[in-house]
Amino acid sequence: MKRKQVMKPCTLLISLLLLPLLSACQENGERIYGVVERHSAALSAPASEKITRILKAEGDTIAAGEVLLQLDTTQTEFLIQQRKAELQQAEAQLNLLQTGNRPETLQQASATLNAAKARYQSALKTLKRTRELYRGKMVNDAELDVAETQARVEKAQLDAAQAKLNELKSGFRHEEIEQATSVVAAAKARLESAQYQLEQLTVKSEIAGTVDQQPWQTGDRVGAGTLLASVLDDSKPYVRAYLPQNMLDKVAQGTELQLQSGAEPDQQYRGRIRLIHKQPAFTPFYALNEANRSRLMVLVDIDLLDRGQQLPTGLALEVVLP
Repeated sequence: MKRKQVMKPCTLLISLLLLPLLSACQENGERIYGVVERHSAALSAPASEKITRILKAEGDTIAAGEVLLQLDTTQTEFLIQQRKAELQQAEAQLNLLQTGNRPETLQQASATLNAAKARYQSALKTLKRTRELYRGKMVNDAELDVAETQARVEKAQLDAAQAKLNELKSGFRHEEIEQATSVVAAAKARLESAQYQLEQLTVKSEIAGTVDQQPWQTGDRVGAGTLLASVLDDSKPYVRAYLPQNMLDKVAQGTELQLQSGAEPDQQYRGRIRLIHKQPAFTPFYALNEANRSRLMVLVDIDLLDRGQQLPTGLALEVVLP
């Protein structure tokens, strides 16, 4: 009996010692788990070409607009020269239609017409003389047919020369000028497209950050659409955590939270909820414990604040719920 009386004060003492610890655990609140992530930009090959130069390797920092690597430009430069020649040809044709024919061309057409008139007049004289001889029975039917045929040929050539001169004097039709203008516009578009292709062969980062993946070597040939590299955006790290659906009432967009690393529990970091995804998400094994295995999870993106922005990508963190 004396032993029982001695134990009661000890039990009471132990309970008093554990009470502050239990209160502290309650104040710490429930915890969920997440990983530090950063947005990344994927850089793909614009064409099937060979890598001629690499300026940034994995782990290097890179500024927005800075060159990461260079693809071979030989074929594209040849294409640009071809497109320039096509444009010059189209512009020359349009200029001809807009300015009309040169005086020399008109003079040549006029000379051709005069020559056709002279030949036709000569053919008419020959036909008249042949008919007179035919009536006098001096030539036969075949000779008369030859003279008549020659006169018709010369008349046709005269009409053609006259039509050609009239066309040159009247200029070109409006429809022909419009068509030539469209040809020039199409040639310009093809040239601009080729120049854009040339620019894309110099692969630049669209964001500032760190080169995360770049597995290639100089001389490697890559196919169009192949991933050349990815760049992590160092300016906006965030934690992607998994929140049980039955805890959604504890947080909202804009809620500030405390985070800590399991390896360094004494180090506290601040974060603010940027986005709560609506649909349930697949839950990775590290976010599950015995209490949460049967619960659906939703993704929560938490922006890191202050010194938390220096945390490395991939670091697992505990998120203390309010």
